[in-house]
Amino acid sequence: MVWFAGGSLLAAEARPDLTGKVVFDDGAAVTNATVFIYTAGPKEGSAVVCPSCYADCGKKAKTDAQGAFQIVALDPALRFRLLVLAPGCESQYVEKTDPAEGAKTITLKRLDAVK
Repeated sequence: MVWFAGGSLLAAEARPDLTGKVVFDDGAAVTNATVFIYTAGPKEGSAVVCPSCYADCGKKAKTDAQGAFQIVALDPALRFRLLVLAPGCESQYVEKTDPAEGAKTITLKRLDAVK
C-alpha cells in the first residue's frame, strides 16, 4: 500500500514472482542450475527501451536440490526471455515467460560427453 500526502490510500501494483523447476528430460531435478532474466519486453504495445535494459534483466536464481527456483518481484507488465545454464547441460533459452501464468517447468538436455 502507498500513502499519498492527500491522505488517500492506493494499492501498490503486485509484482509477481517467477517460480518453477528445472529438470532433465527424464524428469530428474537439475541442482545448481542458474536461471537468468536475459531480456524482457512489454506484454502490450512496443518497447521503449532495449530488451536487456529493463530493471528486471540480470536478476537470477539458483535451483535447489529439487530443481526449484524463484525470482522475486518482477514487473507485471513484462514478459521475459530466460537463459538457463547448468554444469554438464546444454544452455536453454525460454521465450515469452509470464510469471502470472504460474510455475514454469524447464527441461535441459545433458551434454554428450563423447562429442
